[in-house]
Amino acid sequence: MLIAFHFPRRCWPLVILLLLLLAQPAPTPAHAQGPCGTVDAIDYPLDPAQFSIVYRFGMPSTRFDGRYHAGEDWFGTRTATYGAPVRAIARGRVTYAAPFGWGRDKGVVIIEHTFPDGTLWYSLYGHMEEVEPYTFPAVYTCVERGEIIGAIGRPRPAPHLHLEIRNFWPDSPGPGYWATDPTLSGWRRPSKFIENWQAWFNPAHRWHGDLTDESGPQWPDILREDGALVVYDDGRLKALNPTGQVLWRYILSEDLNVVGVLPYQGDILVADYDGVMQRWSMEGGFIEAWQLPHAVNSTPITWGDLLIVHTPDDELIAYGPDRTERWRVPDVPRPVTMQVTARLLGVASVRGAVTFVGIDGTVASRAMLRERGDLAPAPGDGFYLRSRYSLWYVMPDGTWRWLADSPATTRGTAALHSLPDGRFVVYSGRSERTLYAYDMAGRQQWAVTLPDFQGRPFILPIGDALLLADGYGHTAAVGAESGALCNQMHVWGNRGAAARAVPGPDGVLRLHIADQVIGLDWTIFAAGCR
Repeated sequence: MLIAFHFPRRCWPLVILLLLLLAQPAPTPAHAQGPCGTVDAIDYPLDPAQFSIVYRFGMPSTRFDGRYHAGEDWFGTRTATYGAPVRAIARGRVTYAAPFGWGRDKGVVIIEHTFPDGTLWYSLYGHMEEVEPYTFPAVYTCVERGEIIGAIGRPRPAPHLHLEIRNFWPDSPGPGYWATDPTLSGWRRPSKFIENWQAWFNPAHRWHGDLTDESGPQWPDILREDGALVVYDDGRLKALNPTGQVLWRYILSEDLNVVGVLPYQGDILVADYDGVMQRWSMEGGFIEAWQLPHAVNSTPITWGDLLIVHTPDDELIAYGPDRTERWRVPDVPRPVTMQVTARLLGVASVRGAVTFVGIDGTVASRAMLRERGDLAPAPGDGFYLRSRYSLWYVMPDGTWRWLADSPATTRGTAALHSLPDGRFVVYSGRSERTLYAYDMAGRQQWAVTLPDFQGRPFILPIGDALLLADGYGHTAAVGAESGALCNQMHVWGNRGAAARAVPGPDGVLRLHIADQVIGLDWTIFAAGCR
């Protein structure tokens, strides 16, 4: 049925305009891209080389009745903090700007940011003043990363910048403190937010998966054949698919005191201090458990078909696949690392003891170093060993051969790793922060300084490059042949965190630092090493 409408001639222009508007495609909602565009880079509002955090996110305050700090307080020096310019952390739209937003505690500016993943976040800058020539931007105007939006003011008790990241309250300064954990109510730790997004903007970034435990991986993550990664995270076993999403998770019993998680006969073994061994499927799900006749005080390892465990009585015990004892070695101090070749097991303790055991349980060699030593499998089924002053080659029969003087004399921060071609590298930490490469005869080939690294790094050879990563969030690619520093990246980490990585079959490196796993396209990240 055709329905006709008749309009007076004077209405025709309006009717034509209406029809033209109806024919246009629906406009994209403003919030989809953000009224000022999408964030493509992020930075700190102050120079971290001159300013530092003096009051951390989430800290309780006696001044505010034990409530928790919802941001971070940044301070430089008493003479340089007041009046210092404050910059927008990223592109966005100003939603609040008031010189006396916090009364005697001075002004507040809030900026709305739209990120590439579609999330909307607000950065808040508190305790600011309009100090010539730095004035507050007008509400609803767009600002770019690095644009000056005010200056540090003089609140109570001293000049500093209060920085918040949250996903609510676009037009309210808020209290600055919260009665419960601010993270649960929509706040985020600003430095962590900024540093992680800086990494996620790296061209090599492919995906990231969030975990819970900020101390990072206590044991090596386990890579399945399909590229999924099994991790231990705060009392849980989790599997992340090749894009970082959780495939499955299982909460382990609170009665367990886990000392190790490792691959075992195609499955996953969870070792408990009390000697309880739990077997879990790679596909998810509990299989079985058994009890050893003793406690286990360090991470077990597998050696062929043997399971090697260490007891609080300083005994090293090997169990066969039928779970019967094959041999035991007494007087082996608690290990910080156990490594194997086809013919030799090397054990290094934190007190400096090193023990080498043959596949039949015969002790090949023992020694007491002046500090913790480092071991790495070497050609010929032997080991490279770093002591405080020397580098050695330990033969399968337990004989030691001196290679060179050790460059790593800094206690607790040195690291040793062998390369696929038989060479090896030694990292000397603390003030030196240098990676050295040696050939099999102990001749130094190159050295490269890594000034940003802290603590003891994780080292992994991948193709033409070496990956180095530490728990503070520093990551680097170094050319294996040239020693050139090819690329660097930083994610959020902390003093007590660890770092590990596993290359996947898809060419994506699973980098696990603190409480996240980042998928890095290694071809892109290490492109400069070729």
